[in-house]
Amino acid sequence: MSEKKSRITVILVAVVIVLAAIFVYAFVIKPSYSGYVTKIQTDATSQEDLKILNAILAQVNSAGYIQLPIPGTNQTVTLIPPQLCSQLANTSK
Repeated sequence: MSEKKSRITVILVAVVIVLAAIFVYAFVIKPSYSGYVTKIQTDATSQEDLKILNAILAQVNSAGYIQLPIPGTNQTVTLIPPQLCSQLANTSK
């Protein structure tokens, strides 16, 4: 009888340990890892977007304008510096 109780105790302790490990993984490790991955992806995207924006602004400043295609259409957007925009407004009056 003592051997049976001992075996049941070992099984119950093993079940509790497995359940505790699942709980820790599901509510501690996985969310923190997912948060870390999301942060790294956001930082990488932000850095790439910043590089693209700086390249666009450099071209606008050097050439005076830039034409950007609108994806999925046959249209473009032309960006010009604010100074040129105000000069064009004054000459058209």
